[in-house]
Amino acid sequence: PANRTSELVEVPTVRFRSGQVSIGKADAGALDSVARWLKENPTAVVVIEGHTDDQGTPSENMAVGEKRAISIKQYLIAKGIDSTRMSIVSYGSDHPVCWEKTTECRAKNRRADLVVKRP
Repeated sequence: PANRTSELVEVPTVRFRSGQVSIGKADAGALDSVARWLKENPTAVVVIEGHTDDQGTPSENMAVGEKRAISIKQYLIAKGIDSTRMSIVSYGSDHPVCWEKTTECRAKNRRADLVVKRP
């Protein structure tokens, strides 16, 4: 049977306010649990994907998405995770999870997703 302690129960989606690139207090606790799990699973790696809403130019959104991913990577480095175990990618507004042109929908798209991979 699989070792249950190695299962990452939930990989959080980190949310951002419009224009925000830094991690809010609400997401710090969830990222702390990711850091703990990564320490317990030293062969696992994580891809941090930065996303934005559809407002702004594509190049601006790519830059904001990258800054969001970098801020999470820096947070995890500060928690003791080796930078070589993390990679970042920015999708800007190219991969929305919500398509409506509403405030609520755009808020869902301003996010960073963490994709954990085991070797």
